Amino acid sequence: MSKFSLKRSSILKKREDFICLFKQGKRLRDGNFILSYIVDNEQDTKLLCGFVAPKRYLRKAVHRNRTKRLLREVYRTHKSSIEQLAQTYKLEIKLLIGYNGSEIPNFTECEQKISALILRFEAAMNTLHNEK
Repeated sequence: MSKFSLKRSSILKKREDFICLFKQGKRLRDGNFILSYIVDNEQDTKLLCGFVAPKRYLRKAVHRNRTKRLLREVYRTHKSSIEQLAQTYKLEIKLLIGYNGSEIPNFTECEQKISALILRFEAAMNTLHNEK
């Protein structure tokens, strides 16, 4: 299996996980893009990610689905660095990547903003682990 694949088992599906991420997750923001995360110290390393594009901002289902496809594609290409971080520190990481804009983003905008959010997330995890 390629290191750039995105398995169905690594995608958040449970309603409880989404609610937990919305209520208790820490957020990083860059424009209309949001990365919310919860990190637990576990014996087994796990990385789960969910994607949201709210109906409030993108009224048509076609636009929401297109936006979530873009978010998944960018995450898929950057996932290996987060997996390496989870394995190094033995963490269970749950991520939620969302878009709150009223227009469909283009791929380059998604790539720039989400990669910046992922880099900020990795820096936060490194500083958190170095403090312990």
